[in-house]
Amino acid sequence: METILGLDIGIGSVGWALIEDGKRIIDLGVRTFSKAETAKEGKSLNLIRRESRLSRRRIYRRADRLKKLLNFLIQQGLISKKEDIHLNPNSENPWFLRSTAVNNLVTKEQLARIIFHIPAPMAVYRMKCESRIRARPAGIEMR
Repeated sequence: METILGLDIGIGSVGWALIEDGKRIIDLGVRTFSKAETAKEGKSLNLIRRESRLSRRRIYRRADRLKKLLNFLIQQGLISKKEDIHLNPNSENPWFLRSTAVNNLVTKEQLARIIFHIPAPMAVYRMKCESRIRARPAGIEMR
């Protein structure tokens, strides 16, 4: 004689059944409980914790991608050590370097700086540019 316990676990309830020999139901039932959410908004009680965890993962993954990119630039011989990417003796703007590199030759260090700058969050720069354009007085044109 074989007895099987079947469970149906949901968000607000747990259903169960005991079955004997796959044919006869011995007993069954449901236990209900309140959902784990706020009464007003209906949001999960775990929402803040989950969002913080996702933010930490995103920050870690971005830092890891930049570390891998630095190792690649060193492996390819564009820079000799990780600290070189942060040295900027001529205070060169990466955006200016990128536009210069389209038509002119650049050094290995400048190329490494350009490549390292590509995964930077572009949306932040775009938002800053748009706010500057909106803040200009009327009659001044962008070139």
